[in-house]
Amino acid sequence: ERAAILATLEECGGNRTQAAKKLGISRGELSDVEATIVETRQRLAALADELRCDIPSLRALCQEMLGAE
Repeated sequence: ERAAILATLEECGGNRTQAAKKLGISRGELSDVEATIVETRQRLAALADELRCDIPSLRALCQEMLGAE
């Protein structure tokens, strides 16, 4: 979801109204999703700091624990 939103925003030159329309969601829903992405990123950064590792290492650890590739 995150990648699709970021790609669409880029395609639309950062125009959130146009991106929301292209994604088939409201402008408000796009804002909510963006806020969730930012909040998740902040939580990951805080956890990575606490564990003294970087976010890619943390992501790899989580994938390993979940058995994902």
